[in-house]
Amino acid sequence: MPLFGRKTTALRGGEQPRLIRFASPSPTAAKEVANLQAFSEPDFQAWLTDVYNKVANAWRVTRLTDLEADVTIDLLAAWTAKPPTAALPLQVAAEALRGRIEEAEAGRAYEHLTVSLDGGASQGAPQLQYWTFERGRGAHVRGSTCPDCAAPLTFDLRGRCRHCGAAVDLARLTWVLARVESAVDWSMRQLSPDQDALRALDTVAAADPEFDPDAFIERVATLYPHLLLALRDLSSDLARVVIDPALRRDLGAMEAGRRRAGRRAVVESVSVSGVAVWFAGHQGGRHAITVDFSGVAARYELDTAGRLVGGDRNPRPILDRWTFSRPVGVASSKHGGVLAEVCPSCGAPIAVDESGRCRHCGIEVILGNRDWVLSEVATRPQTGGP
Repeated sequence: MPLFGRKTTALRGGEQPRLIRFASPSPTAAKEVANLQAFSEPDFQAWLTDVYNKVANAWRVTRLTDLEADVTIDLLAAWTAKPPTAALPLQVAAEALRGRIEEAEAGRAYEHLTVSLDGGASQGAPQLQYWTFERGRGAHVRGSTCPDCAAPLTFDLRGRCRHCGAAVDLARLTWVLARVESAVDWSMRQLSPDQDALRALDTVAAADPEFDPDAFIERVATLYPHLLLALRDLSSDLARVVIDPALRRDLGAMEAGRRRAGRRAVVESVSVSGVAVWFAGHQGGRHAITVDFSGVAARYELDTAGRLVGGDRNPRPILDRWTFSRPVGVASSKHGGVLAEVCPSCGAPIAVDESGRCRHCGIEVILGNRDWVLSEVATRPQTGGP
């Protein structure tokens, strides 16, 4: 029995088609969805299920030309390239998928919609993709028929209706699939380095010859998985040294509230695919650099019985926006500093005694005034559009 490919038309014996389960749109997409013309979520859900099954069936029988009416020319070309240059579609039954609108954009001429399709995990790997659709403004979801002769829409080699010869601009008539991305690729696309911020990094480097912007980015990318765990273990040496004391207090209060509620936070399966600078400048006598991370991670909460009470055990895209800061005038450590998980003074691996001093050289290292520290954690908004 195939893993996928069930048709969504009426089945024999009155059996109803099984649709992709839909969750509420992401908070950032919900407002924009309301601006889409003639959009009905139930109709889109049924249409999406139909297109998903068409794509699955076309791949199963290796007849991708059947998808000419449902995907863009660019995506079809990427799929038929050898080897394919676009992500291959999931091999999960439609009814086992959970869909959610993640992005929506109502532009002047075109509308775009990105839907996450989550099939859980298979052998430890997330079955998660992001499908982006586009259509012209004024279009609406409907059957794949020629707008001139109403015959089933099939194309000749010139992209014209085989029945009446009319030229058909599908993107101006109905939703078409424009892009299929893995969770990592979608998360990477969310990154948008700010050019002014990059120039501001040069100002930091001018005042501190030892500061290397590329090394900074590389170190925070390497540090991220370890620091993500340290955020859940604020008593660890890494947390005491790398997290600003004020932020550590705020996070400690949140953790205490979680414990009182009988909850425990878990982070696992962390994979960073990219880092981009979003801001660089001065904040209250400190240099501050804000970076956006992309990748995937599983973050969830368990109750005292080990039951899932929040989050998702399956890896989801990382949308973290973190700010690192240090006092103006502090020079970069020649050893790499706390971002390299070493003492900024002696370069030994981070190890702190009860008083907050390095166990190797005795210098105080937990007040956030000797090197870069994590001073703010936030989540960046998801960007709409292609």
